[in-house]
Parts: sequence; structure tokens; C-alpha cells
Amino acid sequence: MWAERAAARYPPASTSTAVDIPDPVSQQPPVSDADPNHIIPRTPPSSAALLDELAQLLPAATAAGQDLDPALVRLLCPPLIPQPAAQYTAFTASQTSLRYFQHYLTVIMPYQWLFERRALADLVAPLAYADEAVFESLVALGALHVGSRRALVGGAVDTDTAQQSLQRSIASMAALPPERLGRHETIVAAMSISSFYLFAGGNRSGWPNAVRTCRACLSAVQHLDPGELGHLLSPLAWTDILASVTEGRASAFISLYRRLLAGDTATDDRYLRETVMGCDSTTRLAIAETVALSEWKDQQSAAGCLSVRELLHRSSAIERLLSEREAREHFDDPARRLVADVFYHGSRVLLATVVDGCYPYTAELASAVADVLLSLSALDAAGVAADRALVFPITISGCHAQEPQRAAFAARFHRNRLGPDADFGNTRNALRLMHAVWARRDAAPPGEEVHWRRIMHELDPAGLFLI
Repeated sequence: MWAERAAARYPPASTSTAVDIPDPVSQQPPVSDADPNHIIPRTPPSSAALLDELAQLLPAATAAGQDLDPALVRLLCPPLIPQPAAQYTAFTASQTSLRYFQHYLTVIMPYQWLFERRALADLVAPLAYADEAVFESLVALGALHVGSRRALVGGAVDTDTAQQSLQRSIASMAALPPERLGRHETIVAAMSISSFYLFAGGNRSGWPNAVRTCRACLSAVQHLDPGELGHLLSPLAWTDILASVTEGRASAFISLYRRLLAGDTATDDRYLRETVMGCDSTTRLAIAETVALSEWKDQQSAAGCLSVRELLHRSSAIERLLSEREAREHFDDPARRLVADVFYHGSRVLLATVVDGCYPYTAELASAVADVLLSLSALDAAGVAADRALVFPITISGCHAQEPQRAAFAARFHRNRLGPDADFGNTRNALRLMHAVWARRDAAPPGEEVHWRRIMHELDPAGLFLI
């Protein structure tokens, strides 16, 4: 039924719009840590396409007891990073680490960034060769994924490497002076560390600290021209906004978002306005505003002075913002539009829970949940594989699904759908949260509110990172 309604609402595009996440390359045999160390060049390559060539050159340079000739590397790999550029320093890395790094670029990056992968590869790869904290954070992600696959057949070498690389990256970040928080390499390392906690289940106690580092980076760059940071400013803002959803507290940067996300889409701030995960700027701002409204409502209720009239006035402003989405946003990629629609309807679900409470049978909430299902069916019809990028809207909607809809939401994160990577990421814990909310609601007396965030913190004191 959902597929039929979606087909009527979203006619198929004339061209292919599939955005598939590739099956992980995990068949490589384990590599001994006894491999000789190799030297990362002082001048980085410019894109992931050159990694194989450089990997072949590295052993030869090491055997000769010298670094790669910087002039040769510059000839092969002219720097692409705009100012402020990284300061390139040599450091050692094992062949094992290089393989995990290659695994990150070819397999993990599509998980981490649904869109703009090529541009991000051209940005991230040189920074990894320039900065040890970046390199170690990406090695940690690659090793974590390989370890999650090999865990099915036993062995913990990869996950041990992942933890060691993560701790080295965290230690390097902790030693940075405040003036370096706004540099490209610091931002990439901070986002990669937060991604590690996300891919490790999203519920480990360290993820709030990782988010705090991302927020410190965002604070350091909030007054810069968005063009100076390219694709990095938007992921920082996205991390902050969705972390605030879990926390139930307004973002400290909401004034920044009101200034940069609410303007005319014809501005040149394209990298800020487009998120690599597909959520448009109008919806991102609406999510941030909804979390702020939720915190205000909780404070007013606790003080015994909640004005329903003021609550409706504030929520109406968010509804007006969402109603302007069609005029404000321009989608030149059908896949982006389909993904953005899921986020849009998910934001409506969140707003309905704030205004009316977590009651699945209220009209506004029921309508928004149904529209999320329609949008997900439209993704399936178009061949767009994006469930891992849609954990927030799927989870918030699934927690408020009526009984006949629950199976459809649970299926999005089922092992049969996600395959051998079902344990890589936060989808398993998101599904666990949905089941816990459903069980609590089924057992609750009629009319009792079962709040999804309260259940989430009962399951995991730190909450669940919902990116």
C-alpha cells in the first residue's frame, strides 16, 4: 500500500538516481603488525586516486632509508587545499595502517558522506597525509569496519587497532592550542572521531566529548567566510544540530543558523546550505528551532507557567518556515530531493511531538509519520539506498508509528536488509530504541505519554547519537 501511494506521489525520474553504498571490501587477509614502518610524505597527494601509486613508492623510499622526494610528490600531487592550509610534517605509518586508510577511502567514506564524496576525498586524503591526528582517526574508522566484519568469524586484532588509533588521534587533538581549532585538519579529525563513536554503535559514553570538540571547532570558525572552509562547515553544523536533538537542548549556534540557513538560496554559501547527507537548509533550521522550542516548553512546564498560546505561536513560526521550503530550496539532483523529503517529514514528526506530545494517534503526528513512510517507499522505488543516512527521521518516526506501521520502520534497520554490516553504525541501537518505546507504550495505561527521549536515556545514559 505504501509503495502504491508513493508511486502516485513521486513519479519515477527519467534518469537513474541510484545512490548505492558499496558492499564493504573485507576479504583481505589479516596483515601482520610486524610489517616495517613506512614514512608518510611531507607533501600530500591531492586525491584518493593517487593512493595506490604512492603506496607503491613508499616501500622503495623506506628501503633506501629516505623520505619520498618532495619535488616528485608535488609533481604527482599538486596541493588542492585552500587557505588555511595544513602544515605538512613527516610521520611514520605501518603497511597495516595504510591498508586501513585505503579501506576508509574506498568503503567507509560512502557511509560517512552520502553526497559530495569525490570532493571530500580530494579534501580529506591530502589532510591525512599532512596531519597524524587526521590519519589516525581515519585508520580507526577503517579498522573498526574491518573488525566488525571479522568479528563474525572471530578475532579482535582490527578492533584493537581501531581503539589504539582512536586514542592516538584523541591525544593529538587534546594537545592542540585553541588557535588551531579552526584549521582544516583539526575539523576533519574532530568529525572523524565523532564518526567513530557513531559507527561504533552511537551509544558509547565518549560520543558527547567528541561532539564537544566538533562544537569547539564550529565556534572557532563561525565568523569566517563559509567559502574558506568548503565542505567542512556544513557537517559541523549537522553534527551539532542532531546532537542537540538527542540532548533536548537548544544549540548554542542557533543564531548562526538563523543567519546562514534562512537566507536566499541564491547566495554563494552553497557548502553551508547543502549537507553531504542530503538534508536541505530549511529543514535543518526547522530541526534546530524545534529543539529550542522543546527546551523552552520543558522549562516553562517545570516552572508552572507554560502558556499554550505562546507555544502555538512559536510552533506556528516553525510551520511557516517549513511551508516555505518549496520556494526556498532548489534540488537539481532527484536523489537529493528524495532523501531531503524524508528529513523534511521527519522534522514534522519531531515538531508534532513537541507541540502535542508523544501520542501517535494525534492528527498532525499521524500524518507526518505516514508521509515519512511514503517518502521512504519513494526512495526504494527510485533505487536510492540511504537508510544509514536517515537514522534520525526513521527512528523518530518509528518511535511514534501506529501498530500497523511498526513493521515497515523496523524493516529499514533489519539485518536482512543491511546485510553483514548491520552491526556497523547506530542502526541496531536505533532499532532497539524503537522496540523499547513500542513495548513501553503497549504496556502503559491509556492516555499515558511515552516519551522517546526518556526511554532512550534509560537504555543508554549518554543517549543515542542519531546522525
